[in-house]
This record gives sequence, C-alpha cells and structure tokens, in this order.
Amino acid sequence: MFSWINKNLVRRFTLIFLLGCLIPALFFGIFIYYTMKNRLEQEARDKIRTGNALKEEWLLTWLDERVARITELSHIIVYEIEDPTTIRRAAKDFIKRNPEYHEIFLLSVPEGKVEVSTDISNEGKTRADRTYFKNGQHGSVIQPIYYSVTTGGPALTVGVPVTHPTGGAEYVLAARIELAKLVEILDFGTSAGYNVNSYFVNRYDAFTITRDELETANDNYSAGVKKALLENEFTGLYRNSRGERVIGNCRYIPCLGAVLVSEIGYGEVMTPLITGVSRIALYVILIILFGSVIFYLLLRQSLKPVDSLAEAVGEAASGNLNVRVEPVLDDQIGRVAKNFNIMVERLDTILKEVGTAEEKERRLIERANDAFLITDELGNILRANDRARMVWGYSEREILNKTVFELFSDESAREFGKHFRRIARADTTELLELTGRKSNGGWFPAEISAIALGDGTYLSIVRDLSEKKKLEQKLIQAQKLESVGTLASGIAHDFDNILVGVLSAASFIKSETDPADPRFEMLEVIEKSAERAAALVKQLMMFARQEPPHRESVDIGMLIDDTISFLRNGLKESVTLTARKAEKLPMVEADPIQMKQVLFNISLNARDAMPAGGELTIEVSTAEVDRSFARTHLGIEPGDYVKISISDTGVGIPREKLARIFEPFYTTKPTGKGIGLGLAVSYGIVEAHGGTITVESESGVGTTFNIYIPALSELASEERAPRPTVVAISKEPATRRLLRLALGGNRFESIIHPSLRAAFGELPAPDRRVDLIFVGSEILIDEPDVAIMGIRAIAEGAKIVVLGKILPEIPNLNVGGIIEDRYDVAAILDEIKKTVKTGSG
Repeated sequence: MFSWINKNLVRRFTLIFLLGCLIPALFFGIFIYYTMKNRLEQEARDKIRTGNALKEEWLLTWLDERVARITELSHIIVYEIEDPTTIRRAAKDFIKRNPEYHEIFLLSVPEGKVEVSTDISNEGKTRADRTYFKNGQHGSVIQPIYYSVTTGGPALTVGVPVTHPTGGAEYVLAARIELAKLVEILDFGTSAGYNVNSYFVNRYDAFTITRDELETANDNYSAGVKKALLENEFTGLYRNSRGERVIGNCRYIPCLGAVLVSEIGYGEVMTPLITGVSRIALYVILIILFGSVIFYLLLRQSLKPVDSLAEAVGEAASGNLNVRVEPVLDDQIGRVAKNFNIMVERLDTILKEVGTAEEKERRLIERANDAFLITDELGNILRANDRARMVWGYSEREILNKTVFELFSDESAREFGKHFRRIARADTTELLELTGRKSNGGWFPAEISAIALGDGTYLSIVRDLSEKKKLEQKLIQAQKLESVGTLASGIAHDFDNILVGVLSAASFIKSETDPADPRFEMLEVIEKSAERAAALVKQLMMFARQEPPHRESVDIGMLIDDTISFLRNGLKESVTLTARKAEKLPMVEADPIQMKQVLFNISLNARDAMPAGGELTIEVSTAEVDRSFARTHLGIEPGDYVKISISDTGVGIPREKLARIFEPFYTTKPTGKGIGLGLAVSYGIVEAHGGTITVESESGVGTTFNIYIPALSELASEERAPRPTVVAISKEPATRRLLRLALGGNRFESIIHPSLRAAFGELPAPDRRVDLIFVGSEILIDEPDVAIMGIRAIAEGAKIVVLGKILPEIPNLNVGGIIEDRYDVAAILDEIKKTVKTGSG
C-alpha cells in the first residue's frame, strides 16, 4: 500500500490533505466521546444509587412489619403458655394468614429447648447457641440471612421475648421466615430507564438471592461487594462475579448480614453514546472523502507535466539515455525538463567511458582465486571480493566495518603495519607470510602482497595457505613414516629369522629335558621371552607393511560385534562400553584380522586414557567424503565410506602432541607402558586399505578417533567369500606354542587346540574354509584310522600333514605329508605356502 502511494505524487498530496482533515476531526471526536461517556456514567450512577436506596428503605419497612406481627402473636400465646396444643394451633393459624412464615417455635429460657413448634419433629431440640435465642431474651432480634436445610433455601429467623404477666421472660418465640418476598423487592424501583439486575449477597454463607432463582452458589465476591462490606456502601464501575463490566450500587444491611446489589450493564449505558458517535463519524468521513476526491482531480490535472518528466527519468534510470522531454510551459517544471535533456546527453558519454574500465576491474577482482582488499591510507576496508569474505567468514557489511589490521593476529598486524608504511613511501612488491584471524576466532596462515593504487587507496592480495601447509605437513609425515618403515622392515626381518631359530632350539631342548631338571624352568623363560620378542617383530613388520592386507568382503557390523565381545572382557567395571550402528551398513573390502587389530589398538588406548573410569563409545555410520576433505588427507579419494568413531571421556591429548601421535615409537604413556607402535601400525593398516584416520581431542574432555574405510556397493546382508583356515592339533604345549608363532603372521585364520573335539567345535561355519590341518603324531596313537576319517568328514578337501615320527605299530596312513621334525619351522612354513590359497591382497 505504501509503495502504491509513494510512487505517485498526486496520491501522496491527496493523502496529506485527507490526513489534514481526519486528524483534527479525530481529536475533536475523541473529546466529544469522553465528555458524553463521563456524563452517561454519572447519570447511571445517580439512578442506580437512588433506586437501590428505595429498595433498602422498603426492605427495612417489610422486616419491621414481620417483627411486629410475631410480637403480636407472642402477646396472644402468653396466656396459653401452659397449653402446648393451643399454642401450636394458634401458630399454625398465624402461618396460614402470613404464608411468608415457614415455622414458629417456642424456646424455654435458659435451656434453649424447643418446647412447642409447628414442625413437631423439631420439638425437644436445643437451640441455645442461636443468635435469635441469646438476644431474643432481651428484645426483638433478626438473625442474618442463612441457608436453611429445613426450608431448602435462604431464610432468616426473628425472635421476641415472651413476657409472663407476672414479669420476666420465661420463653423466646422464634419464627423462621422464607425469603420469597425479598424477590419482590428486587423488582421494586427498576423503572430508571435501564435494565437493572438486583440481588442479595450473603456475607457469611457465600450465596446470593436473585429474582431468577432464590439461591445460587457464589465462589467469590465482586469488587463492589467487597468495598460495600468495608465501607457499607459503594457506587461505581466494576466487574461482577460473572466477569461482566457493570455500574452498580452495593449497600450493606447489617440486620440481614447481606449486601443489596443493583447493577446496570456497562454496554447498555454506553449504547446511546456508541450509536450517536457512529452516526456523526460516518457523516464526517463522507464529507472528508468527497473533498479529497475533488482535491485529487484538480491536483492530477495540474501535475501532468511532472508525470511526463518522471517517466523520462525512469527511462533514463533503466538505461535508455536517448529519452527526451518536451517542455510544456516556461515555468519551473519546463526549466527542469530542459536541464534534464542536457544532463542525459552528458551522462551517456561519461558512462560509456567508465563502463569499460569498471568491467575490466570487476572481472579481475571477482574472478580471482585470492582475496582482494581495497583500503584507504588508514587501513579501513573500502571493498572486498567474494573470496575475501569466504576466507575470513564475514558478511560484506561486517568486513567493510573493519580495518585490514583487525583481520590478522596482533603480531602479524604490527608487521603488516610496517609494510603498509613502506608502501606509502616507496613502491614495493614484497611478499609477507602472516597469520590471519577468522570471524569464529580460528587462525590460518596467509601470504599477502600490497600495492598503492595512487589515489590514496591500497590493494592487498591475500592467499590462504591452509591447504598448502596441511599438505606439506602430510608429506613430511609420510616421508618420515616411510623412512622409519624401511628401517624397521630390515631390522624386523633379520630379527624374525633369529627368533625362529632361538624358539625352535629352545623348544627342542625343552622336549628332551626332564621337567624336574633346574634348566627346564630356564628353557621356559627363553621360550616366553622369544614369544614376546616375536610379537614385537610382528608389529614392526606390519608397520613396515611387508605384507599387503588380505582383502575380502567384510560385514563391518559383525566385525564390530566380534570386537566388542572381546573388549568387554578387557575393560574395567568403571568403564562403560556403548555401541551404536546404523541400520544398513555397506560392505567393506578389508582384512578382518588387521581391522580388528586397529579397533583393539585404539579402544585399548581409550581405556588407558580413563584410569578413573568413564564412557567408551564405538559408533559406526556411513559418510560421504567430498573433494575438499580428500585434498587435505593424502591417499584418500572422494566417495562413500564407512566411518567408525571411537570416543572416550578420558584425559584427552594436549594440542601440541596431536601432530605426533601417529609417529612410530612416540607414546604419551609412562615408561614401560607402551612402545609407541599401536597407532602407527593402525594408521598404516587403514592407509593400506585406502582410508584414513582423523583425531579430535580436548584436554580434560576426551578424544575421538574417526576411521574412514571405503565402502562397497553391496549391503551387509550379501554373502561373503569363505575365509581360508589352518588347523593345528597337538597334545604337546611346546608344539602348540611353536605353531602359534609360525601361523600368527600369515593372512588366514588359525585354530590351535590340544584335541580333535575342541578343534572341530569351531569349524562348522559357512564363511570358513579349511585348507590345511597339522596333526601331532601323538593324536594318532589310539585308533588312527578313525581319527583320520573323522577329520576328513568334518573338513572335506583339506590337506592333512602329520607332525612327528609315526610309530611302527601305526599302519601306513593316506595323508598329505609327514614332517618328522616337528620343530622344523622352515618346513612348516613351506607347507603352508604351498597349500593355503590366501587370495589377492
């Protein structure tokens, strides 16, 4: 609406004329309204006060008559005081003549006992605590209105003394009066020109008496009744107990213990005012509108030349600089039209020249990959391109309210200020590396160059070096890991050959040594130490990535479940383990053994970070890696990934140590608690799978490791390829330890048990394929044919190799091979290499 008025001068002037007429009329109407309103309110107050006073006077007169009549009755029955039957008959005749009386009864003094009553059921009852009895001994009394159970409605009781002819009050004559007659009083005096609503409000029992019904519940008193109870009378405007605005008069009548209320609805009082004001307002509005129409028509005719000029200006503003205006008269508007034509011609020429220069500048700044800042000599930012707003995270308005020095750290701002002064003195193109300060408080490395533009302004070109620095750091880390890996590979390979010889020799000597020999215990120490060294060598070889991962389609959900089942046994009771998995997870192509090692390494580190207990959470979900994420993480490609987040509520990792946690032999644990290879090995495994690991940590809050593994298109419900398995069965502990060492570093599963039943209890699984079975010769002593047949029945197609010499009494068995020296590790490894098909990595 406002735009419709603002776009037309005639409409605007007409609106001004209309408002100029309406505003004085409005103020005058308000004055008249409030004057009439106050007069009507005062008139209503006077009428309602006068009417209610008449009702009160009539009511008191009526009550005096009731007391007088009961007094007359007392004078009659005093002579029949000893004859209850005569008194009862006289009282009933009295009620027939005066139907407003409900019950008449005679009470003895001082007991207050009902001696005679028109209601025989009340005779014999005691009423000594009643007001009409206590005060009725000394004179006539009216008890305030109350709710009578006997009458089933409001009532009041009057009492008068019955004076014996010899003197003294021996009895009190009381009468219970129904209040139906009070309803007639409510209609008395209502001809005040209004519809008056009158009623009584009992002070004590909280009920009202109206002309519509004798009693109604009343939960609260109105403001008028409350003031009347305090001041005996109130007249004014208030809301009654039903929430209606009324003008009323409230009079407290002490002898009744009630307030007589008369009210007029406020809307009824104001009806004449609203009707009159509405009629007057309508006439005034019609007159003003008629005058406005006449004013509009005259003004529009006078301003037609201005419309023509406005259209021409609009054409020029839209880019049509060929528009011209023909002056109608040689007045002010005509002269404006001539000057407009001259201005348009000059503007056309200037814009053509400026347009070419500005287009070049705009393309240069807006399409640049670097941030462009144009500032004055004090550093106030006058212009910034989109790249600048994106780098610092400010809106256009925010960045234009800053100086260029506020966009950098304090130290960088001082250095840039010196550079700024050098530019002002002499032209220079020196490059600076500074630290930028983003809108969210973050920091980023920046390269900046600045030049003077010659008109008192300066151009600063800023390049964000964040990605460059991250890639440099990743490259340094990769080179460092590669160097350490190469070194570890050579050492681990040679050391592994040494350990195999040590463990084989120790196991052979131990088998030839009596357990009672003191050297037997030393041989066990040698074996255990060699096994610990072998585990360390295995970690070194895995870190050096001597063997590629044996990849297969893996259900990551089942892998997590297996890991958690093992983790629960290794966690303290003070550590709570929680796992959350998405409903449908894609398959991943991974080495399940290596991935379990990654999960174990990180989870156990999380456990160690919570010495006092806490929460360990493993969450698996899907994630989409975009190009921006891939650019800052070497070896990872954009696409769909499975994201495994392992979070703890431990001590956290200090910020200065985060950059080194994946370095080999670097650990934050105390001496003797770790060698610093766990995270380095885990990082190498995940990287070999085409994924990456990120870490987020805050000291005192906790740490979260995020593992990204490329996802396959098949869902977890699809069938997986069988896993190759090697089974070893031997009763001799030394043989089992040697086989465990020999089988531990290969890319297949191994099952090592001391008996056939224990070993084959694990075999019936659809995703497990047995290629090779090593059987100790001691297993075949009892019923060898039955043992071999049982093995072939459970692991059909597997090659069976016997370890140890076969005794002469054992017949020739149809087996795949015999290694007589069960400690010949080289022969065992050669048999595995020839038989087991581990697939491609």
